[in-house]
Amino acid sequence: MKLFLFLLFLWITVVVGRIDGRHDVFDSSEDSTSSEEMTGRAVNRDSFEDSEGSEGSSEKSEKKGKSCPGEWMSFDRSQGKWCVKVFMSNGNFLSAETLCRSYNSTLTGFQTNDERLKIADVAKQMIQSRGIEVALMWIGARRKSNCPTAGMCFADETFYWTDNFTKVKEAFEFSSGQPDASLNNRHNQNWGHESCLQQMIFASGTTHPKYASFQGQLNDLHCQNPEVQMCACGRRP
Repeated sequence: MKLFLFLLFLWITVVVGRIDGRHDVFDSSEDSTSSEEMTGRAVNRDSFEDSEGSEGSSEKSEKKGKSCPGEWMSFDRSQGKWCVKVFMSNGNFLSAETLCRSYNSTLTGFQTNDERLKIADVAKQMIQSRGIEVALMWIGARRKSNCPTAGMCFADETFYWTDNFTKVKEAFEFSSGQPDASLNNRHNQNWGHESCLQQMIFASGTTHPKYASFQGQLNDLHCQNPEVQMCACGRRP
């Protein structure tokens, strides 16, 4: 009887051991497969993200690397690069804007005083080469509707830039007593108040006895005035 019980106990021990062994093998295989699959997913995801990141970097680099067309001035603004070119023209605000659009651009605003003076300097060189002492130059600005006459708004808050890219008012640097929203004009036309802006350009680079202005300062003018000789156009690269 004791021998029988001993053999039964031995048989049970062997059977249980085999079952445990199979269970361990199964668990190990399952864990290995799961681990490989998860690792594979992680690698694939990393590869995708790296690829996506490279494309994004390439696109940013391409945008950053765009340059202005030849003979256009280039300004690096906080909102992006801006290109400006000065043209000789002879006409009113609308004709100047039409000229700019023919070059896929628009009348430009000035982001900073440095921009304003650099553009004025280019215009100065152009009139010097043509023997012109004084020129007026259209820029992209219009009078705000809530500031129709002088004294209703601060000078640097009277106009807004029309190029849809220039945002700040730093460069609204006016001549003495300007903007005055004058109703008078030498053509004796009923043009209303002066609602556009022009920049004063002097061949001397300083001023002129006939004007209470200095090089590069701004002055309001009737948009219909047909005697403005220059315009400054701006565009994205």
